[in-house]
Amino acid sequence: RMDDFAQYMQNQDDDTPLCVFDHGFADYPATRHLARQYNTPDLFGEDLLASLGPSLRPPYRWLLIGPRRSGSFLHKDPLGT
Repeated sequence: RMDDFAQYMQNQDDDTPLCVFDHGFADYPATRHLARQYNTPDLFGEDLLASLGPSLRPPYRWLLIGPRRSGSFLHKDPLGT
């Protein structure tokens, strides 16, 4: 639950704190509004993966939440696309 994770974020002193990666956040009623607040910059042009359709398209947007000192290797593509 998010309440539990929020408490963990406030009270943790881990060397490598946990963080949440959620690619389905735009599908949940409580967080759908976050996806509507984001627009892809024109610089990136056409989304070629959209032509695959919803059943084949890999996850393409992520919500990352974590406490201080948490992190990720965002420059690495987890799906190898």
